[in-house]
Amino acid sequence: MYIDAAGRGSGGVNMKYLKMVFIGLIFLSPSILSAGEISQIKGYKGAKWGMSPGQVKTALNLKGVREKSFERYTFKEIPFEKSDYIGFDFGGPLILGCWFYHGKLYHVKVPFYESDQKTTDVRMALGKKYGEPSIIGLKDINGECDIKGEPKTYTECAVWNTGDSRVTLWGGLTGMSNGYAQKIDYENLTLSQKAKDAEELKKKKDGEEYKREKAKELNEQL
Repeated sequence: MYIDAAGRGSGGVNMKYLKMVFIGLIFLSPSILSAGEISQIKGYKGAKWGMSPGQVKTALNLKGVREKSFERYTFKEIPFEKSDYIGFDFGGPLILGCWFYHGKLYHVKVPFYESDQKTTDVRMALGKKYGEPSIIGLKDINGECDIKGEPKTYTECAVWNTGDSRVTLWGGLTGMSNGYAQKIDYENLTLSQKAKDAEELKKKKDGEEYKREKAKELNEQL
């Protein structure tokens, strides 16, 4: 995306407006909670689990933000309301990612500006809202957050679980030059598992179909 002298991106949208929207989305202001009370994870800000793509766009006030919508298995661009994944584009690597299962929101990925927020500061802010993390560790070789994670990934992580939802903070190692927050994943575990099961079933069926087609081609050649 290029930016012209008037601050407009390649889509004609004012970049100052997009920056204000994005800052509003990532700004972490702890909720006012009673002593010992922990906020439940029901989605991301105004976007609640189970919302449709259109409802999410309205709830997060993303009118005017360019988006790309894809099918889960083929990554082909498809109509907005039928998409499995929608990326709201704020320019460069700043893509607010939203995943859907049968049109229902179950996962939101919130990126950070590079070198914008310290990992420890974001973890403290999330801790005020969700309490102590269930896991404080490092990313492992499978991309999961683990107490015994792999140091060579150079990625710190912290996980909060409430009910059937989870929040995961990813960031550079504290005390190093890359000790800044990279992204936060908000996820509904029930819908997420259904989406993963559906994807595995799809892959299995595709594999079986491929084998049948190859067997048919071979028989025709004999």
